[in-house]
Amino acid sequence: MGKSVKVSWTTANESANEYFAVERSQDGRHFREVGRVSGAGNSTSSISYAFMDEAPLAGSNYYRLRQTDFGGTQEVFGPVMVNMAGLSAKAYPNPVQDRLFVSGAAAEATATITDFNGRILARVNNLGGGIDVSTLATGAYLLRVESPAGAENFRFVRQ
Repeated sequence: MGKSVKVSWTTANESANEYFAVERSQDGRHFREVGRVSGAGNSTSSISYAFMDEAPLAGSNYYRLRQTDFGGTQEVFGPVMVNMAGLSAKAYPNPVQDRLFVSGAAAEATATITDFNGRILARVNNLGGGIDVSTLATGAYLLRVESPAGAENFRFVRQ
């Protein structure tokens, strides 16, 4: 859901269900609680629940549920993985005169600059020193940053 993750689940019935702890991990092994949703206690009908993670991590996010009943007994469900590729990448300054920088991209990321007709104008494999855009004509362009985690597109203006 954009830059948020909606974790949703449904129970068929519940018995002494106190709460669900929503836990998140970046490696799929070490989890920490990011939120809690109260359970219905006792129910014989289907109930839908949801939790919105407004600050997921860039890249892979693993979510699981830890259901706890009123007596303290717990059961773990999941995990499921959500990939939030490109969340941490930023292109600046915009508008730009000479050098366009990309922060938060993976070390193995590549960048492609195109015009709005899809013509490739530049390809850069090392983003560490920025991208020289001084030879581009004044106008608007598209920047695509690609890494093993995914891709993100930016519009920028060359002054």
